[in-house]
Amino acid sequence: MSLKSILKKTKLYEYYSCFRRYYATRWDRKSVKELKKNGSKVLVELEEILCSNGIRHFFDFGTLLGIVRDNGIISGDGDIDIGVIIDSTEDKKKIESLLNNKNIEKVRQFDIENYGVAEESYFYKKKVRFDLHYYYGYEDERFCFLFYKLPGREYSSPKTFDSVKVQVHNLTISEYEFNSKKISLPKNPKNIIVQKYGVNWRIPDRGWPYWEGPCSEKIPEKGCAVLFKR
Repeated sequence: MSLKSILKKTKLYEYYSCFRRYYATRWDRKSVKELKKNGSKVLVELEEILCSNGIRHFFDFGTLLGIVRDNGIISGDGDIDIGVIIDSTEDKKKIESLLNNKNIEKVRQFDIENYGVAEESYFYKKKVRFDLHYYYGYEDERFCFLFYKLPGREYSSPKTFDSVKVQVHNLTISEYEFNSKKISLPKNPKNIIVQKYGVNWRIPDRGWPYWEGPCSEKIPEKGCAVLFKR
């Protein structure tokens, strides 16, 4: 009998299921393999989908770091990070409608008090996972949220996560050439990278705690993970 079958008979199954689903979507082996093989192509395809539908976006976090530092996807990365500018609830509805019409599978979202959905994860062509990080604020002063769990800390629910607010300054979007194609990045990408990763961003660090960047501020509000069937 498998571990999953045994746990289904106990109260531990909810915790097992959440743990398995969260980390399976975060580091899906299929996504890592596909990004290694076709990462640049997928970046361009996602750019075309979002840009052609008027979604204000830019490649963000580890994906931005890889494009600038490594001229591609960071080795071993399992997802594509995309920042999306949100000025009203209609922006979220537009994105959800667009991706549903494209048959792009939603696998997870994070909700946070006062803002609702703050981050969403999708699978593109059932192979590559990409995360949408929603940016709030005004003009070029924007912020998003990241969610994490600390080992050894007790949480009220397996779906509960700690949160940080990631505040960035001078964020405007511009087009850059990438493999002879146009993609959307922050106008001064190195400035945004320094804000998020510090002055030593050129040195790879596989143990980087993504929630502890220079512009990340721990907040009392908790994130709630909502998982969708795959």
